[in-house]
Amino acid sequence: MPQPSPEDPQVLSKPTAHEVALFQDGEERFYHLIQAPFQAGTDRHVLTVATDITERRRNEEALARHATELGLRNEQLAQFAHAASHDLQEPVRMVALYVQLLAKRYDGELDEQADEYIRFAAEGAQRISNMVSAIRRYASIEDNAQPLEPVDLEDVLDGVLADLSLRIAATGAKITHGPLPEVRGDPAQLAQVLQNLVYNGLKFAKPTQHPQVHIWAQRLEG
Repeated sequence: MPQPSPEDPQVLSKPTAHEVALFQDGEERFYHLIQAPFQAGTDRHVLTVATDITERRRNEEALARHATELGLRNEQLAQFAHAASHDLQEPVRMVALYVQLLAKRYDGELDEQADEYIRFAAEGAQRISNMVSAIRRYASIEDNAQPLEPVDLEDVLDGVLADLSLRIAATGAKITHGPLPEVRGDPAQLAQVLQNLVYNGLKFAKPTQHPQVHIWAQRLEG
């Protein structure tokens, strides 16, 4: 086996890698350096490979700033949701109470349509109260860790359609649905999802057409 000549380069140590910041034409730029010392004969050298990573570093810094801002906004949103739900709780409770008093005071004294209006108002007030309580729970860190519960999506959809009944009637919409399953989740958040979907279907329909919204579920393997 041939022996290396004294002039052949000999690696002196393992290559090292690090990042440096340099100013080039008055602009700070970042480089990733890989340096490998070697010896050729009696001369010692360092082989350096420099890769400009300025854009990557700037993207990473921008991403970190956005993550910090997002965390701050999420915290502010949670605080707002908690305060708003707390402030709304008493007015909603008062509305529900007076609707119940109306129902008891005029039970059997009004016509059937009036009784139906009072019932709709009572049910709507109860749903609002449930939503306010759900928002308050969602804004609370300790409650977010609660396990999910079985939710019948058909019951959830019935409540959503009741909440949107005036909008549905005003647009002349036709809402249909196939069999919906029972799933594990948060009832309030699932109701919000369905409400957003139905509302968007009503909102973005052509003005000259009556919206038709069909809701169905498909179970996929896994």
